[in-house]
Amino acid sequence: MDDGRRIKRVSAEYFEELSKMLITEINEPKLKHARVTEVSFTKDLHLARVYYVVDGENPNVAEADKGFKKCRGFLKRELSQRIPLRYAPDLEFIFDDKYESNLRLEKIFSDLDKTKEKAE
Repeated sequence: MDDGRRIKRVSAEYFEELSKMLITEINEPKLKHARVTEVSFTKDLHLARVYYVVDGENPNVAEADKGFKKCRGFLKRELSQRIPLRYAPDLEFIFDDKYESNLRLEKIFSDLDKTKEKAE
């Protein structure tokens, strides 16, 4: 299998499992409003970068980061059992600021469209 396709497949599997685990298995209060937006791997599959956002009013990214660090060992162990690879990848959790930027841009464009429609 092509390395690029394999990395995409493994990234998708990790994304799906982490998303499910956050909803159903993780009881960490600091992660109550966190959700995964993307998972990317290094070419050797030794490091998984997990991008996340924090929803809700007054999102606390620092608390979510602490929550992910606290659960890192559990998540790594569970994922290595569910998605067997030669090596259990290390997990790096990164706040996804580009996601927030995209949401703001979409709102701006939506507001511009509404203004344009009213002007016509």
